[in-house]
Amino acid sequence: MAADTTEIYHRHREEHRLDAEQCHTMCTAARVVNSAEESRMLNELRVPAVIISASGMATGGRVVHHLKAFAPDVRNSILLAGFQAAGTRGAALLGGAAEIKIHGEYGLKRFQTRHGLAADGVVGPITLAALKVPLAHRVQLLEMALERLRWLPELGTRPFIGINIPMFRLWAWDPAAQADTSISMGVVVGRALNTQTPVMAEEMRYLIFRPYWNLPRSIVPNEVLPALARDPGYLQRHDMEIVRGGGNDAKPVAASTENLAALRAGSLRLRQRPGPKNPLGRVKFIFPNAANIYLHDTPATQLFGRARRDFSHGCVRVEDPVALAQWVLQHENGLTRERVEAAMAGTSPRRVELTRAFRVVLFYMTSMVMPVDQALQFADDIYGHDTRLARALANRPVMKAL
Repeated sequence: MAADTTEIYHRHREEHRLDAEQCHTMCTAARVVNSAEESRMLNELRVPAVIISASGMATGGRVVHHLKAFAPDVRNSILLAGFQAAGTRGAALLGGAAEIKIHGEYGLKRFQTRHGLAADGVVGPITLAALKVPLAHRVQLLEMALERLRWLPELGTRPFIGINIPMFRLWAWDPAAQADTSISMGVVVGRALNTQTPVMAEEMRYLIFRPYWNLPRSIVPNEVLPALARDPGYLQRHDMEIVRGGGNDAKPVAASTENLAALRAGSLRLRQRPGPKNPLGRVKFIFPNAANIYLHDTPATQLFGRARRDFSHGCVRVEDPVALAQWVLQHENGLTRERVEAAMAGTSPRRVELTRAFRVVLFYMTSMVMPVDQALQFADDIYGHDTRLARALANRPVMKAL
């Protein structure tokens, strides 16, 4: 007979030398079981064996029709996730094939959501790899999350914006607010290959509506100048201009051979005018820092439909810039949502200084309890930080008791 969840449970106890309470704690952290009651129920009824037997007779449905092909641990993970999500108990677990089909697919989609995958209800290679991750590794992710929490600054009761880089998610809270004004949205972060978004904690000082995009020095010689050499009309078609000096009032100069040489040398700047082609969109949120990282709108909104979203040059693109601007400006006199939208529809840059700064925390955690529903969620280690942290923790010196 295929190993059922009861056998998996006892195997984990034996492998990790845990007592029953410790093993239940680990299983709860990884959402293998939801409660002590459910753990006892599974032990007494040997439910997974019954479920798997029933699912073998089921027909139709993308998930259940193929459950027999999966390893026992994977089958149980899919089915248990569905039953836990639906709050099913006791006799309901012994339902027919139709119920198995419903809960199997629901459970798989829930599993995919909690692991940062596309919730399509299909067990593809990426989902299958996530289902096979050992429980011990999930527990290690929780340990690393706790370690990283020690690095964060004390936030107190001030409003703040938090961005979890590998989960591609932003939250904004005001702990002192009498009503719940928190917001949440997806983000796009820096590419894992060569433009990673750094972790930091800084103060947001101002916003710029209809911003210029001042192209980074790294982009100009590597991307723009080669394109301009192939196409003399490149700057005009992309609403770009060469300027002398700093600030929004810098004067444009002609794209002459001499000025292009100065642009390559860094004595002139290249910027893109406000408009639909500007990659910063309609607003950017500035928290001065050495890496020149900021939050901004984007015209490439189709990227928010993807599960993995590391596409930027390092800055963070936000999914709902209107909501974020309204949240940041909610205590600024006269700046209603209508005025925010009007500023975003303007034709020239407008800078708005904040009367009170907001803490912005960019952090990196591949396991985290979600603020809204308190569900534990995991994410891929897109930048490889977990690997380095695990090595450092394994090599740290052991403190001897006095």
